[in-house]
Amino acid sequence: LHVFVGKMLADLGGAYSVPTVRIGVRLGLFEALMQAPATAEELARRAGGLHERYVREWALAQAASGYVEYDPASETFTL
Repeated sequence: LHVFVGKMLADLGGAYSVPTVRIGVRLGLFEALMQAPATAEELARRAGGLHERYVREWALAQAASGYVEYDPASETFTL
């Protein structure tokens, strides 16, 4: 039962990641992050002037999913 529940939760987590990844692709966030590590503010600017708060939430979600790296000391995200 524990193995089943673990697999189910992993699949569910993956399913919830798809929309945020699609948002990142559509808004050019991944492409902007490929240029160099960036803070949320820098990333928002590179992606065409998006709102920094929403970019930060998006980037932190990507870091939690393991798609990007986050350095809390410098507050930078890296692809």
